[in-house]
Amino acid sequence: MKRLTGLMLVGLTVTSVQAANIVSYDFFGAPGNQASTAGASDFAQINVTPISRGAGLTATAAANSISASGWTGETSDWIGFSFDVQSGFTATLANFFFASRSSSTGPGFTAVRTSLDGFTSNVATIAQAPGANFVNNIVNLSGLGPITGTLEVRFYSDNTTSAGGGTVGANGTLRFGNYSPDGTTFTPFRIEGEVVPEPASLALLALGALAAIRRR
Repeated sequence: MKRLTGLMLVGLTVTSVQAANIVSYDFFGAPGNQASTAGASDFAQINVTPISRGAGLTATAAANSISASGWTGETSDWIGFSFDVQSGFTATLANFFFASRSSSTGPGFTAVRTSLDGFTSNVATIAQAPGANFVNNIVNLSGLGPITGTLEVRFYSDNTTSAGGGTVGANGTLRFGNYSPDGTTFTPFRIEGEVVPEPASLALLALGALAAIRRR
C-alpha cells in the first residue's frame, strides 16, 4: 500500500498563496477631486472596489491623493473602499500602509473603521500632524481575524477637534495618498496579507488527490 503522509502538505503547497497585497491603490498623478480611484489585488481570489467618498463629503483638489472637505461628523462623512473574498477562501490581513494629511481646520484625528461591526468602533485612531504635514501610517489589521465575503474599510473624522487645535471647519480638508516614510520613495496605499483555501476546500482537495492516487 502506498503511504499518504505527504498528501495534505501537497494540497497546501499547490493551493496556498504567499503574503502580498490584498488591496492596493496608487494615487500618483491623481488630482484629488476624482470621483474614485480604482484598486488592484495581487490575488486572483480578491475583487477590489474603487476607493470613494461618502455622500456627505465634497471633493477637493489635492495632487496625488483622494481628498475631501465637509467632515462635519455625519455618518455619511467618510472615504472608504471594500473587497470581496472569493467563496472557498479566506483572507488574513497584516499591515495597512497609507499616508494622510489634514488642513489646519480639517480633522485632527482620523478613525479607521470596518464593516465587521457596522463601523461603530475604531480599529485605529490616527493623530493628524499640525501644519498640514503628511502622516505615514502602518496599522496592524491582524486582530480582525480571517476575512470571508466582503470587508469594507472607511476613514472617519474621530471627533470635532481640528489638526490646528480648534474645531473642524466645513471647508477643512483631509486627504489620503501613497505611503512614503522618507518623503522621497512612494509605495501604494495598501493592505498586505495572504489568501488561503478554507478548511472545507482543503478537505475536498485532499479527497480529490486521494482518489487520483487510488485510481493509479
